[in-house]
Amino acid sequence: MLKKQGAILFSVVLVFWFLAGCRTSTIAETPTFTPFVPTEDLVSNPFADAILDTNCTTPCWIGIQVGTTSFEEAKNILFLRYGTKNVSVVDNNHISWKATSIDGLSEGNIFLSDNIVSEILLYPDKRANFSTKNLFEILGEPTWAQVFQDPNNSCLGIDLIYSKAGVAVTLNAADNSKGVQSSQSIFFLRILDTELTEKWNANDSILIKWEGYKDYCQ
Repeated sequence: MLKKQGAILFSVVLVFWFLAGCRTSTIAETPTFTPFVPTEDLVSNPFADAILDTNCTTPCWIGIQVGTTSFEEAKNILFLRYGTKNVSVVDNNHISWKATSIDGLSEGNIFLSDNIVSEILLYPDKRANFSTKNLFEILGEPTWAQVFQDPNNSCLGIDLIYSKAGVAVTLNAADNSKGVQSSQSIFFLRILDTELTEKWNANDSILIKWEGYKDYCQ
């Protein structure tokens, strides 16, 4: 009788060990993921840390630098920062992404030439209220005000050109502002090669030397 009870107890222990081993194996093979959730701090965070990255010698974006960063490097940085589902590789010369408010950004585009980044196009999130005042706190004052006009409208729009920094900024003209005001919001910002901005082609517009906040559309 004792032998029979001992055999039954031994069998129960073996079954328990087997089940425990299976459970342990299952847990070990199932990775857990912690989704990244943007906070309000990221929505309102100024662009300073992202544009003036310490790894870059000129204004860049989260370490992606015009004239230096390759296609694979840029793609991997964007994947890590914004998530693979939010990044779209259009082709070998174009990568776009949705930022979902991370870094105060709505979306962005990167263009490449010969496998190297040639332009970065950034659209601020409207909730971040990124204004010319915020821009000047980061990059200082621009070199030129570029005024777009036609015979019927002396102020179709205004861009700010940073010749030495390689940055061109388009202001939001939705409020019908004349000239440049400190509270004026940024529509989009382009990071380019400094050789391009130092020899900026105004095309069908007028370049006026920056002289502070005023009406450049007269």
